[in-house]
Order: sequence, then structure tokens, then C-alpha cells
Amino acid sequence: MSGLELFQQCPPGLGGTNCTQASCQSTYVQPAQRTLKSNNDAACTSCDNGFAGINCNVCSGQNSCQAAKSALSSGSSSGTSTAGIFPTVNQTLTCYPQPEVITQSFTDCDVNQPTLSALFPGKLKLSLIRVREPDNATLTAQPSWPAQKSTTLSSVWLDGVQQFYCQALGCSGGNQTQAISKDANAAQWGTYNWTCSSLQCYCIPGTKICSGGALGIEIAPIIASINGSLSLPCDYADPANQTATHACAFKGEILQNFLGRDGLPLQNCRSGSCIAQGAIDTHWASEATANGNAAGGSDKAQLTGGVIAGLVVLGLVLLGLLSLVGLGLFFRRRAALKPRSPPTGPVGLRWTNLAYTLPRPGKVQSAVGHVTAARRRRNASTSMRGKKAHESSMIVMDDLGSGDLHRSTNASPECLLQSVSGFAAPGKMVAILGPSGAGKTTLIDLLAGRAKAGTQAGQVAYLYTNDAAATPEASQAKMIAYVDQEDQLPALSTVREALEFAATLSHAENVPSHERAQLVNHVLDALGLTHIGHRRIGDARRRGISGGEKRRVSIGLALVARPRILILDEPLSGLDSYSADRVVDALRKLANNGSGNAEGTTVLMTLHQPSSLIFHSFDEAILLARGGRTIYHGPPGEAMGWCERNGEPCPLGHNVADHLLLVAHRMHGHGTGPAGGSSSASAAPSVLEKPAGAGADDDDVERYRSVLRAYRRRVALEAGERTPTTFFTQLMAVSGRFWRHAWRDPSGPLAHLIVTVIVALIIGGCFFQVNLSIGGFQNRFGSIFFMFIFLAFLSLSATTSLGTHRPLMMRERANGLYGPLAWLLSFVVYDLVLVRLVCAVVLSVVAYWMVGLNESGARFFEFVLVACLFTVDMALYDMCLAAGMHDLSTAVLSGGANILFQLGFAGFLLNVNSIPGVLRWLQWIACMKYAMEAVGSNELNDLRIVDNLGGVPIDAPASLVAPTLFGFKPFYYRDVLILALPFLLGFFAILTITVHVRMRELR
Repeated sequence: MSGLELFQQCPPGLGGTNCTQASCQSTYVQPAQRTLKSNNDAACTSCDNGFAGINCNVCSGQNSCQAAKSALSSGSSSGTSTAGIFPTVNQTLTCYPQPEVITQSFTDCDVNQPTLSALFPGKLKLSLIRVREPDNATLTAQPSWPAQKSTTLSSVWLDGVQQFYCQALGCSGGNQTQAISKDANAAQWGTYNWTCSSLQCYCIPGTKICSGGALGIEIAPIIASINGSLSLPCDYADPANQTATHACAFKGEILQNFLGRDGLPLQNCRSGSCIAQGAIDTHWASEATANGNAAGGSDKAQLTGGVIAGLVVLGLVLLGLLSLVGLGLFFRRRAALKPRSPPTGPVGLRWTNLAYTLPRPGKVQSAVGHVTAARRRRNASTSMRGKKAHESSMIVMDDLGSGDLHRSTNASPECLLQSVSGFAAPGKMVAILGPSGAGKTTLIDLLAGRAKAGTQAGQVAYLYTNDAAATPEASQAKMIAYVDQEDQLPALSTVREALEFAATLSHAENVPSHERAQLVNHVLDALGLTHIGHRRIGDARRRGISGGEKRRVSIGLALVARPRILILDEPLSGLDSYSADRVVDALRKLANNGSGNAEGTTVLMTLHQPSSLIFHSFDEAILLARGGRTIYHGPPGEAMGWCERNGEPCPLGHNVADHLLLVAHRMHGHGTGPAGGSSSASAAPSVLEKPAGAGADDDDVERYRSVLRAYRRRVALEAGERTPTTFFTQLMAVSGRFWRHAWRDPSGPLAHLIVTVIVALIIGGCFFQVNLSIGGFQNRFGSIFFMFIFLAFLSLSATTSLGTHRPLMMRERANGLYGPLAWLLSFVVYDLVLVRLVCAVVLSVVAYWMVGLNESGARFFEFVLVACLFTVDMALYDMCLAAGMHDLSTAVLSGGANILFQLGFAGFLLNVNSIPGVLRWLQWIACMKYAMEAVGSNELNDLRIVDNLGGVPIDAPASLVAPTLFGFKPFYYRDVLILALPFLLGFFAILTITVHVRMRELR
């Protein structure tokens, strides 16, 4: 009886107690009658003619089997012929030398594993008996034995003595494309893979390997643990050479954990089995039919699960992008088809008891949130002409000290405005004058609805003419446009492009493009900018237009919007007299239903020192004293008479506007009186006579119908939160400007690219073509670590990139050109694609192949994917810092600290498994840890360590060392998903919220 579980008796080539000894002669001798090989011999010395191998199972020579059959038949008394039994089968026996299993196959190989050879010196061999189906003994004339279908028996021999054996069930074979031999000539014939579903290995007690030999290591438990599935790929031998050898590999799930991805390499293999030529022909015919039927799906079968998943994700992303583009075009088309509302006439403003106090710096907490929370809606009514009352909602900006605004008890507020009242009639030009510190800018900020950090109180209302629509929504024209005192312009845009950009985003989709173009041309002509329309605006480091021309461009950006109310802060500052006259003339035409604006525009502007001609071109003038108190409100032509009636006559030939400023200045005891007058503070009247037209009496406004609105909240919606164009239009306009600027000034992206190439060459040169030694293993992971360190520092420039664009974005957002999300998406795509992703790909392409990392194309693309995801994650984090911190140096410092954190918990400098438990959780929030683990484990899949330590050759998979050394786990796809979902999407969500909350103007 056999000692092997799968066999009732010893299979061919094995005998003795428990079938542990090799038997000689050939397969044409009954297994039980074969002569046992002496344990002193490395192989049988008495093999029959035409047979070889450690146990004489492998036939050699095409005619060896037929000769053995003939010799057996001639020596037999019966001499029975099989011709009548199988008349249609070619019964000629042939020795089939290929590793392919047709019925049963015998193979002998040399084991070439340096570590095993070093630990157990001697000749290591492996013999195989693979059975697809029991052999037809009648055709082959070989003695029958109880072979088991779809089984494998492998025996490992050391110097001719069997050390251990493995049995496998559920076996089948088929061709594969990946060769075993590295020699292209040897692997040119293809590869056959014999796979089994269940494997179990057994030690033979007392043998050198199982007892551990001189090492004293208990090997038997390790061999007994080898189980699971089995793969036996073998390259086909040269069919023209009957004595050609081929290469194989013995691969098992557990075995590969100890020996690496290649398993146990087998060389100088010889296969040979006696098979009738008819059986070979039948097998090949059935294989050809099966391959033809499966040809249509062969390519698909080659796709791995990861590749299929990646293609699915890519397809879904592309489908999502196309769907979003389609929706954007649909909504833009629908908005363009909306009917345009007829002109409704100009709109004025009325303000009552406006007050504004500014706490001491540093004492207001989260001013943006408090200002928003401080607004409370109340119902109010106003009586017009003393006869009718119109109910409406009104914003009442109360004193916020009563719990609406958290304020330090140590704050000492400064009052900038104190009970200021007035109005600007629809379609009129109103000038606001006053000395420095009188609150002119603060007043128009409140009227324009700008966010303020201090405490506000008072009421603001729109004024409509009697024939105007009752609500602002009746007109599609922009309600309020604001020109700030400081210019914020796109430096790389031309003057015309800047105006066209503003015109595109200031008007609804149903305004034709040719009308916008006419409006831009008209504004260029009105402001005297036509001759510089093609010139770039420029900034401090790029030469462009002059300061006065920039001032006119800023005004032009507001004019192209055709607002119903235009508010300007010091628009004439920095302009020469001629340019100032042209600006005022353009504003006058705008107010008088000119400049292509059929609705008319109410103009309010602050002035510092206007000329007499400019001063008298206004319809109304408002004079503010220190503290924002109104001391004059009336026509400029009546100002001289008002001064005379109040004992402050204007000297002959003196500019009335300058004299009014002196009067306002002296009201607080500063300066001197008129020429020849007293310099005493008492000379100035404490209460001036109210002029005709001063204030906002009902007699002055009863010809207007007042519709009070939730003013501040409505203006806030119009200035950023609700824009006249669709999101898709904003996205296209802002993205187009970003890419146009990148084309005109590629210095930033080009600098990143040049530095990336230089660093990649340095890394590739220092770690050029790393080998498989222990030092090479260290250099391999060192090069990967250096690449990801560089990508982390490369992403730090995203902080300065966003900080550079921040002021212009905040200004244009406050002006209602686009929303924060449209700008953010445009900026992120521009910055990530043009700078981050390009550099990550270039670094990978150059350094990866120079270092000599895994040469598989799939592994390379997986490396590039991780590098890109990590770069994007780090860049988005740095953008969050830049968006949340106004101080750019603090943001850069925080970004640098984050890089140190990433380096510490990446797993290369510090083994994460050795970190104390109280801090170990920090590794889960370090994206570099997942990136290094993904590329590290991916690199380990095919990596071996081949070295010599103290004379002992080492050939082991790196996967045995890396988990202990770095703490990495082979979870590539998990790490990719974590980098893409929690980190990338999480950082983008945080960035979106931060931009929405923090990147807004607060005055």
C-alpha cells in the first residue's frame, strides 16, 4: 500500500516504505517491480534505454516509447495487437517532450533557489507527475496504475534523497502569455500553466531539509503550512530539438510569501510522456476548436480587475463631466431665451439716521458672521404726500451692542458716522465732499451694501419715479455698481478684454453679444481709452498703462454694467484735469439716460478737491463734517449763498468747493477762517442754517414713490451671492481668463516644470538603476521618498498662487461678477492641471525609469496615479490655508509644518507600528502615509532581495522585509480610494467653504 493519500499504491518512479524512495528502469515496468535507487546515488544509474531522470520516468527521444513497446511486445507470449481494437486511431507511440499535459506527464527539474542552495548544499531536484486523466494502457502498453484524474504529485530531492512531497487536487491546464524564462529565445514558443485548486505539502521525517540540517531550524512546520492553490507555469521547449530543456516555476499562495512572486524557480526541466500520436492529434484538434470559440473574448480576459475598475471610474467621470456641460448649456440657453423687461426709469436712494461705529482693532470676533447676524428685518410703512401709506419691508440696521455683536468690554468704539440723513434723486449726479476722516467712504460703503466690520444703524431705501416699476425685480439692469478708491485689475488682460469680461458677467444671458460689444466700444470712447484698448493693464512688476488710465478702466468696469445706481469712491484721484473732465462728462451722460443706458443712472461719488467746473457740473452736493454730520445738502450753485448767509462768505476768485471744505474743517476748531477772518474756533457757527434742499424733507421727495426694501440683504445678494449670468457662463469666462493669462505669462508654470525636471534628473542620477541588493532596496525606497518629498514642497506654491489671485477675486466677487464656486473651480482646474499634475507626471516619467523601478507598464501608471492624487491633496490643503489666512507668511509657515508632519508619519523615517498608541492615530490623517504605502506595496509585488550576507546568498522577496521595516500593508486600491475620497474630496469641500466664508471683502 502507498503512503500517499491520493494513491492506493506507489505511483511510477516511487517505491519503498511509504513510497519515499526513487525507483529505476522505466514506466514500462510495473511500479512495484521496479528496482529501488540507492540513497547513495544522486540519480538512477540503471534507467532503460530511452528513459532518464532521477527515477527514470521521463522518456527521451521521439522513438523511445515505440521501441520500449515493441521490445515489450516481442518478449510477451501473447503478442496481442491493438489494431483491431482502435482501427481509426494512429497507434504509433511518441515521446511527447512538452510540459503540456495530454493524459499524464512526467517532468524532472533542477531547483535554482540561492537561499535554499546556500542553506542546504547539494543537488536539489524536483520531480512531477501530473495526471489530466488516466492513461490508456492498452494503447501505450504501459502497466496500469490507479492514477487519480486532475492531480499532481511533486517530490523534492536533495542528493537523490526525497525530502518532502506535495499533492494537489482540482488541476487543469491552459496557455498563458507571461513567460517564465527571461531569455526571449527560450520563451518564444509560449508558456503552459498547470493550476490546481488545493495543495498540501508533507515532510518526510528524518530528512536533512525537514530536520533543519546543521542550521538547527525546525523546517517541518513551515513545509506543512504550504497549502492553498498551486500554479505550475512552464515554457514550451523547442519542438525541433527533442533534447531541449525548458524553465518552470512552482508557485503556491503560502510558498510565494516566503520565496516571492516567482515562487520556486525550476530550471533545466525535461518533460516526457509516452502517448499515442492519435491522442495527441485529438487533443490538438479539441484545443484549436476551444481557442477559436474563445477568441472573441480573449482580449477582455486579459484585463485585470483593477484595470476594469479604473476604466469604469474614468468612464463615469467623463460621463459626469459631459452631463454637467450639457446642463450648463441648457440653463444658459434657457436664460438667453427669457424676454427682456422694458426700461423702468432711474432709481434713487434715501438714507435716514445712518450711524457707524468701529470698535478698537482686535476686539471684534468674526466680523463677517456678526455683521450678517446683526441684520434684522422689520415691517415698516412710510407716508407719501401725507395721504397714502405703502406697506413694505425695510432693513433696520440697529445698534448691535445689545447682544447681536460680541464685543470686548474693553473696546472703545470710534464713531465714524452719526445720524446721517440724505437722499439722491433718481437720475441725478450727487457729489459727497468733506475733509479727511469725515466718513465719506464709510457712507458710500453703507449705501453700496458693502460688508462692514463695525456696528451699523439706520435705514436705507430705494426711490422710484412715479412711472417706474414698483419693485427692483421688474428691471434686469444691475441695481448698484461700486467703484472702489483702490484699483484691483487683471494685470495680464488688455483694457478691452477687462471691459469685455465685465460686460459678459454684468448682463443677463438675454443681452445679445453685439449689444455688449457696442457698450464696450462706447465706454472706451467716452473715457478716452480707445487708443490703449489693446494694451495690457500691467501691475507693479509688469509695465502697462498709467495710474490715471487704470483709474478710468476701473470706472469703465462699472459703466459697462449700465447700473441703475453708480457709487464711486474718489474716482478722480490721480487724473489730470482733462481726464477728470472726460470722466465727469461720461457720468453726466450716463445720468441723463446716455451711454446706451435707456433706464438712466443715479450717480453718487466722493470728491476730495474738485475743480470749480467739475463741482458745478453736479446736480446736488453733500458736505460732511467730522463725524459724518451733514452740514450742507443742495445744488452746487447755491453753496456760495449759503456760506454768505451763515457768515462764511467765499473770498473772491476762490473755489467754492475748497471753501466748503475749509468751513467743514473749522467746525471742529481746526484751520482758519476765510481770508481776513478770525482764526478763533468760535468764529465758526456751531449750528449752520439749513439751506434750501438740505436734508431729506418730505417736500423734497414727495414726487417720488419710496419702496423700502431689506436693503443690505438685497444688495448682498446682488453683489456676489446672486449674479445676472448662469454658473456655466461664469465658469467659462473666468477659466478662459486664467488660461489666457497663463499663455501670456508662463513664467510660473515654466519655473515649476524646469525645477521638476532638474530634481527628477538629480534623483534619477543619484539612484540610477538600483540593483536588488539590500543597499539597492534601501535606495529604491529612498528614491520614492525623495520624489514624494519634492511633490509635497512643490504643492506649497499653491499657497502663494491663491494668495496672488485673492485680492482681485474678492473685488470682483463683491462687484457681483461671479460667485465663489465658479472662481474656485476655474482656479483649481487651472492650477492643478497646468502646474501640479504636469509636474507630477514629468517627475514620474523621468525619475521612475532612471531609478529602475518596476518595469511593468501597469505598475508605472499606478505609480503616476498615486503621485497625482498626492500632489492634488497637498495642493488643496495649502489652498485651504491661503484661503483661510489673510497673512500669507502664516499660511506658508503652516504649510511647511504640515510637510514635516507628513514626513514623520509617512512610514519611511519612522516605523508607524513603533509609535506610542496615544499618537499612533495621527498616521491616519497623513495622506503621505497612504501614498507611500500604495507605491511601496505596489513596488514590492515583484521585488526580490538578492544579496550575500557573510557568505550566505540571500534571495528572498522584499515583501518579507518591508512590512516589518516600514509598517506598509499591501492595500493599494484601498489607499488610492482614501487619497481620492476622504482627502481629495474632503479638502475640496473645506476649501469651498473657506473661500465662501473668508474670501469676501470686509471693510
